[in-house]
Amino acid sequence: MKILEIMERTGAKDTSLVVAHIKDAMHEMQSTTDVEVATETVSIVDGTRDYPLPKTMVSLMSVSVLNTNTDTYERIPRLVGEPILESDESP
Repeated sequence: MKILEIMERTGAKDTSLVVAHIKDAMHEMQSTTDVEVATETVSIVDGTRDYPLPKTMVSLMSVSVLNTNTDTYERIPRLVGEPILESDESP
C-alpha cells in the first residue's frame, strides 16, 4: 500500500505526518518482535563448494572468512546477480 492510498483511506492531508506515523509504526513492530540471531562456524575444506546450513535458518545475514594472514574475519560481499563461472566441475 502506498502513502497516498493510506492518506485517502484515513482522510489525512499532511504527508509528512503520515510518513512519521508509518515510521513510528515500523519502529514499534521492530522493537516488539523477538528476533533470534545465531552465529554458526564452519571450517572451510579445500575443494568443497557446498556447505550444509541449519534447517531452522530463515535468512542468511552475512558470511565472513578468517584471513589467516591478519587473523581477522573479512566479510564476503553479496552477489547482485548470478556468479560468472568459467568452469564448474561439481556434480
